[in-house]
Amino acid sequence: SGHPVSTYAQEISQLSSLSLADLPSRLNTRVTVAGLITAVKRITTKTGKRMAVATIDDPKGRVDVTLFSDTFESYQAQLVSNTIVLVDGDAEHDDFSGGVRLRAHTVRSLSMIRETQARLLRIHLKQASALTEELPQLKTILAPCRGGHCTVHILYEQEDHSMGTIALADDWKMLPTDDLINRLEAHFGSDAVSLRY
Repeated sequence: SGHPVSTYAQEISQLSSLSLADLPSRLNTRVTVAGLITAVKRITTKTGKRMAVATIDDPKGRVDVTLFSDTFESYQAQLVSNTIVLVDGDAEHDDFSGGVRLRAHTVRSLSMIRETQARLLRIHLKQASALTEELPQLKTILAPCRGGHCTVHILYEQEDHSMGTIALADDWKMLPTDDLINRLEAHFGSDAVSLRY
């Protein structure tokens, strides 16, 4: 089934253009990369401060991400194994491994980014005739997530094969939670649902 990060490649590409394999060419620069957390090691320093090292990977590489105390205190809730995160940080030479490590400024889960930054949720129906059949079910799926900031567009193919778009009213703006995306994909197909940032 491939790497979990690959599943979200189209969405992640709107947020970061780098893979982990690109990091050696970006030493001493600030970067944003996505990866799956595979391990988290929490550490208490001799002075009693808490920090962590999280390992993230993607289909092309793996890197250790260091969160010093201030960053750790702000983002420790995001450090959950098997979670896809976006890390904004400095790419540095790792003297220990000889490779690259990241000194994190922010670590945010894809879920958190969806809920705070996604501005458009697109649902693609195969044909216009499906619209009337699907509307009641669509309302049922969308209703629990009303009250967010994300506009919803329903795209459908018209009889002349051109695309039509219905923009839902502002009172149908969504909070695009993982659960909402999963339920939409289960009903309409994963290729029918996309987010824009």
